[in-house]
Amino acid sequence: ALFILFINKVDLATDIVTINITRLAEELSPKDADGNIIPGQAVTVPRVSRLVTELARFGFIYAPEAEWDIVNNCRFPKHVIITEAGWRLTGIDTDKLRAEQAERLAAIDDGLLAPGETLSLKAARSRWYERCRNQTILTRRTRAIEGKQRRKLAELPFDERKRQISEGLMRSLKGDVGHMTSRQFEKMVWAQLYQLELVNLGPPGTPPPP
Repeated sequence: ALFILFINKVDLATDIVTINITRLAEELSPKDADGNIIPGQAVTVPRVSRLVTELARFGFIYAPEAEWDIVNNCRFPKHVIITEAGWRLTGIDTDKLRAEQAERLAAIDDGLLAPGETLSLKAARSRWYERCRNQTILTRRTRAIEGKQRRKLAELPFDERKRQISEGLMRSLKGDVGHMTSRQFEKMVWAQLYQLELVNLGPPGTPPPP
């Protein structure tokens, strides 16, 4: 039962199982219909520690050097690693497993997956594409709004452009403005003006340079 718990908790990209031995003992303990541990049948932490040692002795897991836990008064590792023998015990095709692990590690490097996530690669790719699609839609909407705002403000004198940008920022920041210095707020105003390309415009009605 302990090995099955390890398989359920393993990081498929690295074979590593992070251990919380107290929680493992609780999960292994028999429970009644209400989910409460049956009195007198609780699996103890020292017993789980011995089971970990036995699994390591038979080569199904690799357990790094155990550390002494003063609360539970026993030694146990902070994590274990499922070995080739351990995976073969499950009947899994280890060649396919290693191929998928390589793909998962590549997906982590590419930002598709976070370390330790159990999401399938297909689901992770779908999530990534959905995020990209949403980001593209958001970017297009933002650019459309900024374009409309720029066309409206470009017709105004510079001081009026700056005033309207300042008022818009104050509305969007709300109470956060009170935590900023006047210099910090001024920088934000100028950054917005530059982003909307509203700096160094000629006065309204000025013909473009030859």
